[in-house]
Amino acid sequence: MNYLNILILLTSLLLCSHSFAIQLPSVLSDNMMIQRDKAVCIWGKCAPGATITVEFSKQKKETVASGSGDWRVMLDPMSASFQPLEMHITTDSGEPAVRLQNILVGDIWLCGGQSNMQFLLSKSDHAADATKQPANEQIRYFYQAFNGAPNPLFDCVRGTWKQDDPHSRQWVSAVAWYFIQEIYQSEQIPVALLQANQGGSSAQMWTPLEDLKGDQEFQSYIDAYTTKTQTYDSRKETYLQKKEAGEKISIIDHYGWFPVAAYNAMIHPVQNFTLKGVIWYQGEANSAPDDALLYRKLFPTMINAWRREFNDPELPFLFVQLPNFGGKPDRDWATLRESQALTAKQLDHTGMAITIDVGESDNIHPTLKKPVGERLAKIALNKLYNKPIEYAAPSVQKSEIVGNTIMLHFDRPIASKDGKPLREFTICGADQQFVEATATIKGNTIIVFCPKVPSPVAVRYAWHNDPQVNLFGTNGLPVAPFQTDL
Repeated sequence: MNYLNILILLTSLLLCSHSFAIQLPSVLSDNMMIQRDKAVCIWGKCAPGATITVEFSKQKKETVASGSGDWRVMLDPMSASFQPLEMHITTDSGEPAVRLQNILVGDIWLCGGQSNMQFLLSKSDHAADATKQPANEQIRYFYQAFNGAPNPLFDCVRGTWKQDDPHSRQWVSAVAWYFIQEIYQSEQIPVALLQANQGGSSAQMWTPLEDLKGDQEFQSYIDAYTTKTQTYDSRKETYLQKKEAGEKISIIDHYGWFPVAAYNAMIHPVQNFTLKGVIWYQGEANSAPDDALLYRKLFPTMINAWRREFNDPELPFLFVQLPNFGGKPDRDWATLRESQALTAKQLDHTGMAITIDVGESDNIHPTLKKPVGERLAKIALNKLYNKPIEYAAPSVQKSEIVGNTIMLHFDRPIASKDGKPLREFTICGADQQFVEATATIKGNTIIVFCPKVPSPVAVRYAWHNDPQVNLFGTNGLPVAPFQTDL
């Protein structure tokens, strides 16, 4: 055998050895956290037919890899662990063992959505105070870069776990960070954030293809997916060439931006990862009038799809109702907010944080993120951690027409936050022409009246893109926009 043949043989053996090495998705790596009190999936790839052994926290689980090399084991539920643990993964086929270090067991929250969830802690109003806090090794963050793909991927891009410290938390979602601070302070357990968000992304980008195909009303999304995926390879090649040449170029603009793309590249790679729940802030990209109405079907579809894919039919899904914003008058944020509210009513194990008071009229990315995260946390602490904490804003339980007024009966005490007359109420007659109305609080009831409408039929509150509200519960939470003419 000559030297060249020997070199080829050695290279082949090396490549075969590498291809059969134990592969794990990046969400399973050093510094990670795994979910307490639930069965936990550990998965990966290796040589077909190999026996895989996973050892962790006095557990030892075995399985046999499939013909394609895929494998998974389920660890039994564990209590929270404050001391770092190690995980050992081995095979009987001679592949190098894998040792994962510095693992905690606690609660993991996936934070998803678009730019207002992506909005960095370092840019928020309370960033100076937040970044001064000392490092907390009981808090972890999983980062991944945005990516889009026509088919589900095994792993995400540049996925990595980091321990909390003043530097690492600068790159964390502000809303999510304020959220887990409340959870950690209340529960004193390890808490982690798994980040999956991208500015400008629509809900259809985060929804599996099979679920979009399941409803004729989503046909425009399917058409867009089909068109974009036909040119996916060429657009990706152009992106890589320009990037290699040093040109400033965006993956979003060139090949990663179409329905299903974000789900395939950022959610599918982590969908076996066991979670405590999801927090979500998105909707701006779906606020065109037709999309805003369709969102009441699309958003529940996405949530149900995630619950199926994460194999958790009761996966808690807490989300932010869009705040006030006046910068895009051609968009219908009022209808989008209603679609969000209807989702919260229709689906169990959901919760909606109302933020109609903390937006900015001329800024689609309001910098006041702390109350947003705190309101999400109030829902979680009450519903999931059984804390006796006020989490719900007052809502209308009954509407009745009494003479020339409409009386709105609320389920909780209400008040004018600034002591001034209530704003943002309109009323209409049978002609459906809404006009400004007077609204007066009597106990837990608001009486709405306008002399121009002697025979009223419906009331709307804060029903436009940028309302300036002052109706709050005595618990400090704002009343959500609503209409009685559904």
